[in-house]
Amino acid sequence: MAETVRFDTLLESFLGSAERHVDASIAADAGTPSSESAAYFGGKVSLLQVRLSSISRLLVRNPSDSLVVAIPDFGQCTGSAAKRNLRFVPGRLSFILLPGEVLKITPKSNSISGFLFKLSAQDIVSESITHGVGEPSLMSLADTLPGHESLLLACAKQMIIPEASALVVEPLEASVFSLLASLLAAEQKSVPSSLINASTHSRYVQIALSYMEERLAEPITLRDLCNTCCVSARTLQISFKSVMNRPPLQVLHELRLTRLRELLLCGAKVATACKSVGLSPSGRLSASYQSMFGELPRQTRSAN
Repeated sequence: MAETVRFDTLLESFLGSAERHVDASIAADAGTPSSESAAYFGGKVSLLQVRLSSISRLLVRNPSDSLVVAIPDFGQCTGSAAKRNLRFVPGRLSFILLPGEVLKITPKSNSISGFLFKLSAQDIVSESITHGVGEPSLMSLADTLPGHESLLLACAKQMIIPEASALVVEPLEASVFSLLASLLAAEQKSVPSSLINASTHSRYVQIALSYMEERLAEPITLRDLCNTCCVSARTLQISFKSVMNRPPLQVLHELRLTRLRELLLCGAKVATACKSVGLSPSGRLSASYQSMFGELPRQTRSAN
């Protein structure tokens, strides 16, 4: 039976007034819906680190004056920002939510978490103009921000610390605001060819990522990805290098390891979890898992 869940005060205060809402449909066996969050409210950038559990559907309407940038760090989900499909790859841009747009999320794991950066749309456009951009476009961040996520996350993790002093946090906030403003590009009619190419690369990567996420348990080759995107292997390799700074098959392996960890944290056996994500238990797998998460698969499972 579906029900509406009222989230904690911190999350509601970040999402704002009553014109925005959170509506969660809870499956009968999903457990108790919950959220854990920490926030930083600055003069130019507000930041929310949130984890949602046992939520089967999430709807949020962005107010008419805000820009929201989302970078996930755990979990799997599908959904859309307005009519644009979002992708949920830890540490990578998931979506840009423009003023007035609706976000729809359907989690594919029991818990999802990430960082939300909220800015005044008018303020960041004005700042972008001071960087020399004529007629800046908020949506251009979808093409220009990939590759800069690590800097945003590094700042965010320091800004969110409760005991952090203003002397530390305020310069970090200014850096985030300046970076995002500098990444705004001009409207499409005056976008240089290099950015048009970047947009094309981003589209190929998004198509390939969606294909990977829907078929993690199946064998996936580079040819499969090329056929899905209708491009050559060279073009797809260039697109992934441009957007994610890693080749497509490495990204696929990281997606599988991330999903493997989620299954192990939920108590699945190592062999069963590996099979579910298209991996085979081996010493090489354990080494790459440890390199990514700092522990072996059996250690992740034994901790639960």
